[in-house]
Amino acid sequence: MLRFIVFITGLICISNFAVSQNNNAFPVVSHLTKDSAFIKWIPKDIQMFNVVLENGARVTISAENNRNDFENGFKIDLEPVVKKWEKWDLSNEKLDRIHEIQFGIQSALAHDKTAQDYAFTIASLEASLSFEMNLLSDLMIAIPRPKSTGSFAVKVEIKGYEPVIQIIENKTSKIGEVPKLIGKVDRKKIATISWNADSVVTEYLGFQIERKIDNGKFEKILTSPFVNFKTNAEKPDRLASYRDEKLEQGKTYTYKIYGINYFGFKGKYSNEVKIYLPKLVNATVNIDTVESKGYEREISVSLMKEIDSLPLLVNRLVLMRSDSLLINYNVVEQRMIKPNETKILFKTTSLLPSGDRNYFKVFAFSPDNDTAYSTPYYYFTLDQEPPKAVSNLKGLIDSLGHVTLSWTKPKDNDLQGYRVYRANLKTEEFVEKTTSLKLETIYLDTLNLNTLNNDIYYFVVSVDQNYNNSPNSDTILVIKPDTIPPSEPFIISLRKVDVKIDMEWQNSTSKDVEKSYLLRKTDLQTDTILSWKKDEYSHFIDSTFAFSKDINYSILSVDQSKNQTSSKSRSLFIEPGFRPALQQVKAVADRSNKNIVISWLKPQTEVFQYFIYRKKGDGNFHLIETISNASLSNCNFQDKTVSISNDYEYLIQYQSQDGFRSLKHEPVKVRY
Repeated sequence: MLRFIVFITGLICISNFAVSQNNNAFPVVSHLTKDSAFIKWIPKDIQMFNVVLENGARVTISAENNRNDFENGFKIDLEPVVKKWEKWDLSNEKLDRIHEIQFGIQSALAHDKTAQDYAFTIASLEASLSFEMNLLSDLMIAIPRPKSTGSFAVKVEIKGYEPVIQIIENKTSKIGEVPKLIGKVDRKKIATISWNADSVVTEYLGFQIERKIDNGKFEKILTSPFVNFKTNAEKPDRLASYRDEKLEQGKTYTYKIYGINYFGFKGKYSNEVKIYLPKLVNATVNIDTVESKGYEREISVSLMKEIDSLPLLVNRLVLMRSDSLLINYNVVEQRMIKPNETKILFKTTSLLPSGDRNYFKVFAFSPDNDTAYSTPYYYFTLDQEPPKAVSNLKGLIDSLGHVTLSWTKPKDNDLQGYRVYRANLKTEEFVEKTTSLKLETIYLDTLNLNTLNNDIYYFVVSVDQNYNNSPNSDTILVIKPDTIPPSEPFIISLRKVDVKIDMEWQNSTSKDVEKSYLLRKTDLQTDTILSWKKDEYSHFIDSTFAFSKDINYSILSVDQSKNQTSSKSRSLFIEPGFRPALQQVKAVADRSNKNIVISWLKPQTEVFQYFIYRKKGDGNFHLIETISNASLSNCNFQDKTVSISNDYEYLIQYQSQDGFRSLKHEPVKVRY
């Protein structure tokens, strides 16, 4: 609902009255001029307004020099408005309006609160915006200003309400300033003036707007004052504004406003704001035809009125051209035209006799630089001359198969884009990879690297605006990274001959194999026993193997890109009937403990028992100890049956769990 009580809030803020806490109390305010004092009381609701209309009011001015003495004061009784009707000439507009207000109030009293609030708003506005209406509606009296220099008191009595006493300082009331006025032209033909009415809401209820045209006189343009009503949803700092639409082009309008306070008095004038309404083009601009004559292009333009009742105010045309529909338009020619000239012919020169492509647009300007413009007009001439081929075509491919092609563009000015072609062989048909024409001189492609063919070929064709294709560029070769391993070699035969192993194999058939390796794997380790290039070897005899239950052989082939493949392994079971000799056998004399300590490295195979042999001086070896069971894990033996100043030699053999004895190692010597 409209915030229609904003002006009453303002009155309460500026008044300096004192009222009782009784709910029947009502505001009383005053305004003092040089000679008069105006006392006004403000109804709180529609019911109080109706009481005043039907019963009038009594106002008592306190006795001179004693503001508390109302018994000897000056009393004024206001006759009820309804009793004055018989004496009024209702042909008087203001008197007739009071009658309407009273009738509206009485009707509203019988309806809901919304109707009552609305009637109260209208009645209060009418009474507050007009000095005469304030007096006629019994809401204000005018008395001669008391001569006392201090203050005086007034008492206002309304039937059914507690009397209100107001102390009034005997000083002339100040007239408030009016906010700064600003103005602008909206949509080229509407003047909008704005001001901050909220900043003076406690001083002014309404505003009157005056306007003059060019050098004429200021005149009111509102039949009723402007009141800054707002809805609850509107921002409190929104400016008050007024839109003046009944304006004439080419004229200057000057505006100023003044405020009207709550007693109906006129306030000060604001600053003046001038708004010039420009002369509008009032034209529709059309490009009718474009024709080609050699290097010359003729553009025919026509103008039509938008509104027949208004003049065609165009005095200048500007022809613009671009190679793009929406952007980069450049001025080709400007021309002043005569009043009411509607057919205009532009002539401009093209850089090409044929094959040009342009968008044309024409702007029309009024004397005040208002504009209207045509829609873009596309025109081209057929170009049958192909562009030149691209140069410096290069290509790179990474390990993921991403190809980057780049080239240098030809010097043609009408290029539309490029076509990229690809083939697996230079002799086969090339296939276009591009799906649209673009001017970028870089193209990205993706290849499947898991194919046997490592070569790929490209060339590029440039295309102009009329789809003429250039000669093919140089064809370049791009070598794909090799990610495919070589074909698998295989071992044909594997057999034991005496104490050697004879083998044959088939090498990998891939052409890019760089090196192959023969691998031997036993229980102990894996060894590379032979390496060769291409087909250098396909047969080998292994005489260096050590004992093992199983010996596995395989061939590893590696190509130039370090891709590798391995044959299926072949194994051979060998049982020589003995086990390898012990390693790292040592003998150390320990004279402090009176023994010789013999130690050795534990063999890889499982041991059933050890045999310790000893030789003294030039004698023969004989068995001195057999070690089995828990002692097998120690890998050492203490010989305590030795005597001083003798040379001893030791041999140690072991027997495996499957009953085979080891070979003898070199005897170890020690002197005790």
